[in-house]
Amino acid sequence: FITDRCDIPSIRRICEETEVRLLETALE
Repeated sequence: FITDRCDIPSIRRICEETEVRLLETALE
């Protein structure tokens, strides 16, 4: 999954945004 590359700065932001969306989806 993309989280495996979250240690890469350029990808970390995308990772964080994805996690936020997943959390929002889980709350709905």
